[in-house]
Amino acid sequence: MQINRKTDYALRALLDLAFRQKSETVTPLSEISRRQKIPETYLEQIMLLLKRAGFVDSKRGIGGGFFLSRDPADLTVGKVLQSIAGPLEIKAGTSDPSFEEQALQEIWANVNQSISTILAGVTFADIMCRIDELRTKNSEFNYII
Repeated sequence: MQINRKTDYALRALLDLAFRQKSETVTPLSEISRRQKIPETYLEQIMLLLKRAGFVDSKRGIGGGFFLSRDPADLTVGKVLQSIAGPLEIKAGTSDPSFEEQALQEIWANVNQSISTILAGVTFADIMCRIDELRTKNSEFNYII
């Protein structure tokens, strides 16, 4: 299992918008692209997926751009991953009905359930708090002489 580039970019774009949500302004695609170092043409495709999924909305015209359509506390990583990449599952084994295969399938089912539970419990507000903690911790050790 691996998070692909499209999914990573989608999560980063949503985080970018989440940090700007309090200002209640729209964010141009070009700004998200520049800040997150995501190719703008690829980001445009991703933002359309996110809009269709109901995570973002947009405003057209001069001063247009994107904004979150939900509160970051109501948006989970699990919902986004499911929408962009489909179910995240470890798929292994064969159609062999052996006891060994059945035992392994039970393990993978438990792993998949654990992953789903964790991702469903992590909101974008949680990630924003963690980013702020990391920034604060890093700035404590940044001395300018």
